[in-house]
Amino acid sequence: ERAFAGCFRLSDIAFSPNLATMEPGAFEHCRSLKRVELPPSLDEIPASAFLGCRQLASVTGGETLHAGGGRAFALCKELAEIGPFEALETLGDRAFASCASLEEVILPDALKSIGREAFFMTKRLCEGLRVPSDVKTVVPAELVERGSVRDLES
Repeated sequence: ERAFAGCFRLSDIAFSPNLATMEPGAFEHCRSLKRVELPPSLDEIPASAFLGCRQLASVTGGETLHAGGGRAFALCKELAEIGPFEALETLGDRAFASCASLEEVILPDALKSIGREAFFMTKRLCEGLRVPSDVKTVVPAELVERGSVRDLES
């Protein structure tokens, strides 16, 4: 766990194309990390994997991801581009909480579960969010009231 946590100068990551697992908190608080391309072999982004990576602006790849752990990208203030995570089935609690630059999220039809406050305090994500009809969603009232998601439709 937390193998590279706090590596403040780490700016780039080159994952092995065969990477199958990542430990929780693996890159937590790597403040200089700017871009991540997930390998096609990765099945899950664990809890807090990229928590607090303030400069992280883009997370691409991950077409075969099935799960995004709790707080996986929370506090990534510059995160503006994610996915496409076409096979994503579950999204953990506060997965994208306080991602202030996040403007658009396309949730895949494969998605079945969205954790509590998954998009809490994502103020730019306010034009609407299409949630697939099979999702069991928990969206607390404070998410809507604080202007994070104004128009939630299914």
